[in-house]
Amino acid sequence: MKKKLWILCSFVVFIVLVIVFFTMGGMDIRKQFTTKSVNLSNEKINEFQLMDKSKPLMKKYNLKDPYVQSEKEEGWIGYRFKKNNDLYIRTDLDDNLINFDFANQNFKTSRGISIGDDIEKVQKHYGNKNYKIVNDQGQKVVGYIDRKNKIRLEFYYDNSDKVYEVNLSKLSSINGDIKIFGKWV
Repeated sequence: MKKKLWILCSFVVFIVLVIVFFTMGGMDIRKQFTTKSVNLSNEKINEFQLMDKSKPLMKKYNLKDPYVQSEKEEGWIGYRFKKNNDLYIRTDLDDNLINFDFANQNFKTSRGISIGDDIEKVQKHYGNKNYKIVNDQGQKVVGYIDRKNKIRLEFYYDNSDKVYEVNLSKLSSINGDIKIFGKWV
């Protein structure tokens, strides 16, 4: 009798955990893990690629007076520019670009995607090996993963299916941890 009660209780706990997992974003995490890899090794934002130095970017676009967010123990420094609050870059401690996030039309991806483009155009140029989610902030995202080169490219789009933000980032930190939907694993 005790064994049956224990099995029943274990089953109920398991079901509750599964429900919590799917309602707390577990399905979105699973989508990222199961999405087929695409080659993003040559991906650029304008002429800048991940692991390029950030100083030439700042000079070319006259980016000054950034709000600096430093997480040196995590191995990065973030820069959000006041004049262009629609531009955020993150570098490692050696000034290499590890994250490039833009929301203005001055920038485009290497396949020509810019702010205001249809998400259909994104899929035409990047293919269907992607994940589609609504993130914790309620934003709709189409994302591409390059597992070999540890790169993620995400396109945020609105209800009219227009891209309003693009994020290109390295998937791993300096200590080798991988970031999945804002969480280091």
